[in-house]
Amino acid sequence: MLSRIKEILYAEQPRWELWLPFSLASGIAVYFLLPFEPPSYLGLILVLISVPFIFWEKKKQDYIFFSLFLFLFALGFAISSIRADYLSAPVLEKKTKTVTVKGEISSTDIKGTGQRLVFEQPEIVGWDKENIPRKIRIKVNGLNNKVVAGDKVELRAVLMPPPMPSMPSAYDIPRKFWFEQLGAVGYAVSKVKIISEASSFKGWLDRVRSKINFSIMDRLPKDEAGIAMSLVTGEQGGNSKQIAESYRASGIAHMLSVSGVHMSMLAGLVFGILRLFFALFPGICLRYNTKKISAAIAIIITFCYLLISGMAIPAQRSFIMVTVVLMAVILDKQAISMRSIGIAMILVLLIHPEALMSASFQMSFAAVYALIAAFEIGAGKLHRNILKDKKPKNYILYLLIIWILGTAITDFVASSATTPFAIYHFNRYATYSMLCNLLTAPILGIVVMPALLVAMLLLPFNLASYPLDIAGFGINLMNKTALWIESLPHSVFVIPAMPAWGLGLAVIGGAWLCLWQTRWRLLGLIPIALGMMSPLTHKAPDLVTSQGGGVFAVLTPESKLLIEPSRGDKMAKETWLSKNGEDYNAYDTKKAKKLWLSGFTAADGDPSFFCSSTTLCHYKAKGKHIAIAYDYDALKEACATADIVVSKVNAKKEYCRAPYLIERKGMWKSGSHAVWLEKGGNVTIRSSADEMGSRPWTPK
Repeated sequence: MLSRIKEILYAEQPRWELWLPFSLASGIAVYFLLPFEPPSYLGLILVLISVPFIFWEKKKQDYIFFSLFLFLFALGFAISSIRADYLSAPVLEKKTKTVTVKGEISSTDIKGTGQRLVFEQPEIVGWDKENIPRKIRIKVNGLNNKVVAGDKVELRAVLMPPPMPSMPSAYDIPRKFWFEQLGAVGYAVSKVKIISEASSFKGWLDRVRSKINFSIMDRLPKDEAGIAMSLVTGEQGGNSKQIAESYRASGIAHMLSVSGVHMSMLAGLVFGILRLFFALFPGICLRYNTKKISAAIAIIITFCYLLISGMAIPAQRSFIMVTVVLMAVILDKQAISMRSIGIAMILVLLIHPEALMSASFQMSFAAVYALIAAFEIGAGKLHRNILKDKKPKNYILYLLIIWILGTAITDFVASSATTPFAIYHFNRYATYSMLCNLLTAPILGIVVMPALLVAMLLLPFNLASYPLDIAGFGINLMNKTALWIESLPHSVFVIPAMPAWGLGLAVIGGAWLCLWQTRWRLLGLIPIALGMMSPLTHKAPDLVTSQGGGVFAVLTPESKLLIEPSRGDKMAKETWLSKNGEDYNAYDTKKAKKLWLSGFTAADGDPSFFCSSTTLCHYKAKGKHIAIAYDYDALKEACATADIVVSKVNAKKEYCRAPYLIERKGMWKSGSHAVWLEKGGNVTIRSSADEMGSRPWTPK
């Protein structure tokens, strides 16, 4: 058996190097998944230990590969640790009163009817510099000020620490903010006073982006303008909730952010137009390699698009991937290959190792790897079988067949590859994603993107109106298509939370399936299947609270969540329902309110819920009594009778006889709490901070 495995491995030897990017990614993943912060020198020690192995037994290729694999694993761990330490900056610990904030704006974006301003190295009147976060994001109502990056402004605001995850094991917002050096968020309570306008290149660039956004908003209706801004400047705040939700439900949410789809479309469009243009001049074509010239100009134009789009990390990653492909054209290499995508992956992770944990990174690279693997398996056969008859009367028909089949197969492969990540991060599966992409991708590629490109070229001459109208027409068709797809029965399946080990199995299986070439690649289907079944192991908490205890939910006899009727905490409620496999948009708040007031009792009496007063509620399940107290009188009664007390007011354990106490101050500091009850009497209580572990970004 072992000899057979060794034989297969050596048969796959030319593909070994394709696993090296995954070695780097594995080292990064191990760092981020640790429940504690490793010593900062540990990564460097691992790198130093692994280096000698590269030069040991260097005549044997198998030893060289495993040495490089070990080295890249250690390097991934090391650069993650170093970057986390390098980006260390003060983080606000508690909500402030109104303070005066001054400083230079590093970036802006539109949020609803206002702007979000990010201050870099701000000054807060009355505060010591060492206690001020390096970056602060403040929401400002209204769009009249038109503040841009580089402006120095002053305003009064209320500041808060970065929000905690909506529930244990939910998206780690503090980690994201840590690597962005964003130590506080808040909202303005005064108008923005512009002290001085930007004079730097960054300020000029942001003014260009702002002019583009406002030109689009002035010309197009809101729903069309929001999508157009997302495609051109990466500005997503202008999208209405209805349109954003319909794009997610129909499986085309990737079109709402500047990503590989848009970068590749633009690069391909520019490359194709230039090739056609140069073809009009035979003298140039005969004298120069216009293919390479077109690729070089396409890189430059794509880089300009990167600048205009705001240079978000997903856009940077997409630019690197497109550049690698175009550089392969210039160097006479295969433009699209496993090696090129591997190089792009290594470059992105070396620059931003934290990107590995983001959904956009995982989904985009998974889609590209799967598409290249599918191309390797079947593209040549498809080309030979369908294009073998090149008679004019059949050729156009064959091209049409290829276009339809190519679009359908591409979407099927990409959707299949990204499904585990969509389930893990968003708990959603868009049933008609393939159909929606098949209908909207041609509109985006043939109508919208070319029209927007022409509009941006003509904007300095105030001639962008008609191209914007054409783009708006295409976007309107896309919006109507997304809304129609969303309205179809069972357009979205909400799936319970997938554990991290389930996603890990799916990733290992997917890589195994894509990277190997012999038949044993099919063994990758086993871990993929196990990973996709892992949501079946999900066990919903019997009770969950929001950060600060503003709202809580209990589990009904039907294993559905009943959420306390209240306003606010929409993100927490949506997360809770999604993680439990329930659709937030289908949650009947009126029915839930009636059930809350009347209470419920299962047929066998377990569980049960009722409120004995307006300030005290009781949840009983599996032999345990949980009491939720809204004031100190209710808290006193709860502590005397309940096994677990959830207090919406500050309390101290020494004054409460209950075995377990979850109180308001602790819920602010440690975030959401979840309680699991076992029939044997065991109680498990986890907070968001517990799940995050002892890391630099975890509140102390």
